[in-house]
Amino acid sequence: MKAYENKKHRIMNRAWRLFLRRGFSATSMRSIAEAADVSLGLVTYHFTNKDNIALQLLERVIDNFKGALDLYINVEDEPALYLASLVRINYQVMSRPEFNTFYIDAMRNDLYFKTITERRSQPDQGLRSLVAINEKYSLGHSLEYLELFGNYLCVSMERTLVLYPDTPKAIGSIPDLVFRTYMGHIHPAFTELDSYCRRSERIVQDTLSRHPELAEVRDLFDESVPG
Repeated sequence: MKAYENKKHRIMNRAWRLFLRRGFSATSMRSIAEAADVSLGLVTYHFTNKDNIALQLLERVIDNFKGALDLYINVEDEPALYLASLVRINYQVMSRPEFNTFYIDAMRNDLYFKTITERRSQPDQGLRSLVAINEKYSLGHSLEYLELFGNYLCVSMERTLVLYPDTPKAIGSIPDLVFRTYMGHIHPAFTELDSYCRRSERIVQDTLSRHPELAEVRDLFDESVPG
């Protein structure tokens, strides 16, 4: 298969550009097919519906953030710092003007919730930092508890803060509030919240400085690799 014939990756790359420019809701499967220069049937064959395309794109974005943070933070040694930094880098990038239309739409359409469901088959991937916090501090939580309070509740909080932006102005920044909520439910006795918020801010600033591509509008999938 020649590089330019990798149609699945091309579909996802063109969908990503459309989602960023128009938003998720205003982008149709037909418009994705037209942008990728393929048939609507082929798009449906690969992805069934628009949600599945968006979920794979979000997973790739989050994996890119994790890959960059993995270079600077050992999740087993510093799981709370890793968590704080992941929350921050996701918000800091996705709230930029070039990503924000899709980010808001993803929140409105509960796409971040749906990525949690997709990760259930690999809980260590979806809950990696929370599992490491649980183990490091011997907290004794079940995976079900971590999923409920560590994922669903905190994603719900982030969704509310993003969709109703006047609220956090009075009580703090969104990534700090989400991280504090995570830790408040997972490890209520944790006393270094302020320090970890400041440390994560420095790490994310350094990470984006060293990896500016994370905050650039670009193709997320290599069209030369069979998909």
